[in-house]
Amino acid sequence: MRVKEFLLNEVIKLLEMNRYEFFIYGKCFDIVAKKENRWLIKVLYNLDSLEENEAKNIRVFSYFMSCFPFIVSEVSNEKKLEDGVIYFRYNIYSGNLNTFSQIIKEGNFKSFAIKGKHIVKIDTQKLKKLRQEKKISLGKLSSYLKISKKSLYEIEKNISYPTKETAIKLEKFFNTSLILENQFKIPTKEILKPKTIIEKRISYSLEKIGIENSSLDININLVGKSSERIIVLSRKINREEEEKAYNISKLLETLAFYIGKENTSIIPKIDIDKIEKIESIEELKEIVEY
Repeated sequence: MRVKEFLLNEVIKLLEMNRYEFFIYGKCFDIVAKKENRWLIKVLYNLDSLEENEAKNIRVFSYFMSCFPFIVSEVSNEKKLEDGVIYFRYNIYSGNLNTFSQIIKEGNFKSFAIKGKHIVKIDTQKLKKLRQEKKISLGKLSSYLKISKKSLYEIEKNISYPTKETAIKLEKFFNTSLILENQFKIPTKEILKPKTIIEKRISYSLEKIGIENSSLDININLVGKSSERIIVLSRKINREEEEKAYNISKLLETLAFYIGKENTSIIPKIDIDKIEKIESIEELKEIVEY
């Protein structure tokens, strides 16, 4: 069995064990999963094989569908990804299978990797208070930590983060916990412009009724959200692609419809002229709900 297939199967087992609802998409991303949180999961043995355009589509989809994107990988730069450490590739969280397993169970993480260093966030207010109470100067503490006084000043002012090793030394010095847990965040808004005339017409019609939206370079051609989330297909599709869009829409509780020349059997097919005449989200829901 190939490594990616093995990793994918292990992720599926992990989701099943933790009672997640999920759907295997297998295109730009591999799995959409939902429990308390929503996850958009990509499985790659080598993190370096993730392409920028692929990452952009993952971020956009995650923003509009309120998902946490995550890349499950095992190596980067020919080195194994370490357990318990979060890496970033094109602003997407990533980590090895053991790390993702821990996150699925606990919902947070402590250490993350930036430019080859393992960084953590600490309670800087607590640090400053302890240092002042014990009347320890920045110079004395920085000497113990074997970092510069300027570096310690920036850590205490929350300008920069300490390495994991420095944070552990601080905890040992003051005999208390300082390292904070990090919560996952949904990507910030990112818009990809429509590429075809039909997509431009759809996008404008949705914006007109208050649904911000973005194009995508995958089989789901457009996503949007307001009081409702929207999935739109507008290019040539087959039954398999229609079923995948339908299953994702049901799992993520979104509206989904198709505008194009193909016939559909699961999701509604709507004429572009009809979409352009819609005057409210409620009117769109009446047409699309199934």
